[in-house]
Amino acid sequence: MDAELRKFKELNLVEFLTNAEGWEIDKASSRNAFVLTHSRGDKILVTRKEGGNFVYCSVYDDSNNGSIIDYLQNTHSLTLGACRKRIRSYLGTDTPKKNKTALQGKFEPIKLDLERIQKFCDELGVIALNSKSSSYMLSRGITFDILHHARFLGRVAEDKRGNVIFRHHNGVETCGYEIKNEGFTGYARGGIKGLWFSHTHREDTEIIIAETAIDALSYAVAHPHKMEYARFFSLAGQPSPLQKMLIEKAIKKCPNLCAITLAFDNDEAGARLDHKFKEMLASSGKLDAVVKSHTPKQRGADWNDVIRPPKLT
Repeated sequence: MDAELRKFKELNLVEFLTNAEGWEIDKASSRNAFVLTHSRGDKILVTRKEGGNFVYCSVYDDSNNGSIIDYLQNTHSLTLGACRKRIRSYLGTDTPKKNKTALQGKFEPIKLDLERIQKFCDELGVIALNSKSSSYMLSRGITFDILHHARFLGRVAEDKRGNVIFRHHNGVETCGYEIKNEGFTGYARGGIKGLWFSHTHREDTEIIIAETAIDALSYAVAHPHKMEYARFFSLAGQPSPLQKMLIEKAIKKCPNLCAITLAFDNDEAGARLDHKFKEMLASSGKLDAVVKSHTPKQRGADWNDVIRPPKLT
């Protein structure tokens, strides 16, 4: 790559898009992930990699992603030479930098190590279909018949220390993983939270969203019939702008969708998360499915509390 192209890819893409392309910054933006919307109905996420390059991805089109060059080629069908002229013109004119002050010093690059994360996840094995199945998962009431059901096979793994691993995806690649064991919950160093999800089938009619993968699996244990027609997703905590975009993409990719079930905890935090999700889904303006809440009956409980076997005393 020549020096000019490297310089272009380090150009603040948020400033370029808002100043020169008619995009607006959405309130869901964070310090290292800006959500942008356009009057034509598009929505994209812009981030900055550790090396300094800015990249974007579209919510509604998996093929529309990459650098500022990719944006111009995808949006305006420009040749590489025409892209160079367009960016040179932008840099050489008196285009008002209305967002420069607001963004200066706030856009933090995401420090990722996705290559290591991908390699680690690829080397993991599926939890064994025998008596050696994860003692941790069994203690949570999640048995091998669930882990090896067609809906979840290969979506749950275990490392050499007996930690259970739930791989997260960002719509393009593996971007991190949840780590669970007795008394321990963690997330991959050098990763970001995407979505953990079950297998999907074209004829699916329901999407179930839980806060954690354990909750999603527990909901499946409590409602086994739903594994035949529902897709399961988890967040690993409070939703980020990226995760909200990924949920919107997941909805778009379910052509027969009739219902979205929010399977959060029956407590104040769960209620806030439920409310936040309903607001997000309503604001997307692209939803025909019924959105419903389904919490455990007992106050303070999550779905694993519902199915977890009692501890021996």
